[in-house]
Amino acid sequence: MRRVFLCAAAVALIAGCDDGGTSNDDTDTAVDDTASSDTVSSDTASSDDTASSDTSSEDTASSDTASVDTSSSEDTVAPASCYSVGFNGNGSQYVDTQVAFPARTSQDFTVEAWIYPESDTGRDTIISDLYNREDLAYMGVELALTDGKLELTVGPQDVTWQILTADTPLTMETWVHVAGTYTVDVSTQNFTMAIWVDGVQVGSADKSVGSWVFNSGESTFIGARPELVGGGGQLFPFAGAIHAVRVHKGDLFESGDYTPSPELENTADTLALWVFDAGTGTEVANEADGVDESAVLTGTPGPTWEQSCPTGGL
Repeated sequence: MRRVFLCAAAVALIAGCDDGGTSNDDTDTAVDDTASSDTVSSDTASSDDTASSDTSSEDTASSDTASVDTSSSEDTVAPASCYSVGFNGNGSQYVDTQVAFPARTSQDFTVEAWIYPESDTGRDTIISDLYNREDLAYMGVELALTDGKLELTVGPQDVTWQILTADTPLTMETWVHVAGTYTVDVSTQNFTMAIWVDGVQVGSADKSVGSWVFNSGESTFIGARPELVGGGGQLFPFAGAIHAVRVHKGDLFESGDYTPSPELENTADTLALWVFDAGTGTEVANEADGVDESAVLTGTPGPTWEQSCPTGGL
């Protein structure tokens, strides 16, 4: 993919580079439910990475790149606030949110994100609080890709991780909205998992395990699964870009398919919201009401700022 970075604002046309990187192979063992066959294509944009050099009166450019106005001497790029954070997929880059996964055990919730995936091999973590620690075994929530397929993992206490995986991989190198929902029957503690791509359900599963989901109580990561403290690195790193991640109280898809907004916003039901639109710095505020902790871009080097988002760039 071609990226536009906040590295040289004075340059007429800003061209980025592909970080590359691959995710680690997924070695988890858990109960894996494959999504039903009513999957849909998640292709929402062209994967053409090169801007047109046509100098006719009609401006042409790929939907993935900064637009070049060939009718004048001035170059145009994505809107100034159109940023995301990029991850190279090698495990050295992630975002530490500094807070536990906010959903309560007996509460319906939705976890969603705008992502630009680049790897359809191995496992790429979007958001996770699954830890490889004996005292936290089978607890937590994770939204990720496995070989490019959207996957939701939840951890009921004392029950092995429950996993729901889509049948069809996402289209790489295009912005896509992904989401997972969890709805629980409080009387039985059984629950339903579902996964969604661009507002359309691509899988669901009823879980009669008699135990609802517990978060790990530890810090939630974006772009990687947390590793054992002091274990030397993170698991299943993401390759690509992430613009925003939100955890929402209740099932946003309760009425069925819907069209997700390109900008995730804070509402009265928002439990956590990180929008990576600053374009600079190493801290990002959690925009949910009453949350003081800021997420920290972590790594050597850390995630990179990219002038790209669901409404422009890349």
